[in-house]
Amino acid sequence: MFLSLNTKKLFFKYFYSYKAKFFLLLAFIFLILILRYIDLEKYISFDKIELYQYYLINFVSQNYFLSVLIYLFVFSISIVLFIPIAVIMNLIAGLLFGLFWGTVYVNIATVFGSAAAFLMFRYLLGDFINKKYSSRLKYFDENIKKNGASYLLSMQLFPATPVFLINTLSGLTQISLWTFIWTTSIGILPGSLVYVFIGQQFLKMESTKDILSWPIILVIVLLSLLSLLPILLSRYFNNK
Repeated sequence: MFLSLNTKKLFFKYFYSYKAKFFLLLAFIFLILILRYIDLEKYISFDKIELYQYYLINFVSQNYFLSVLIYLFVFSISIVLFIPIAVIMNLIAGLLFGLFWGTVYVNIATVFGSAAAFLMFRYLLGDFINKKYSSRLKYFDENIKKNGASYLLSMQLFPATPVFLINTLSGLTQISLWTFIWTTSIGILPGSLVYVFIGQQFLKMESTKDILSWPIILVIVLLSLLSLLPILLSRYFNNK
């Protein structure tokens, strides 16, 4: 029996849809394996910043626009591929670009990388993960439906919440991309300011022990106090 024209169209539509997802997933895994093989974390570390800080500063002064592009690319890709170098990249931003522009570039890279990860989980892996872990995702999904952007923002404000976890869980809900973007941009801002400020102080440090200077201790204390905000917001939502 020959298939009808509409049936054929549906078949090819789903075939190419899943085929595209398969190749995108394959490319994603391939990139992760390459970056794990070259061990990117080994080259972007606290010790490496201390060792090459003057070379990096000189390179940026001569190639500012290129430096910004490289920074944005590396940081964004690290977020998409779950490479845990966010703190180091914040410090580098402060060292190379100063407090204001460093914070701006951190925000752009984080938002771009997080949005890419969000879309990847929503359209590439969403069906598979939702079917397999629907019961485990129920609590997060219910909170998003109940409190929406406010709940997501409280998670973003909490410094200890892994970025990849927020990106993954958000992509599996019905929250809009725009809501995810603006909550990410605002939510990461306080923590980014602290880390970028520490990076800016790098040149004033004679050794890594100086990282515990009073100005830095003060901003760390402020960051710790900030971490209480999500708890207060959570209690507020639960009492509504």
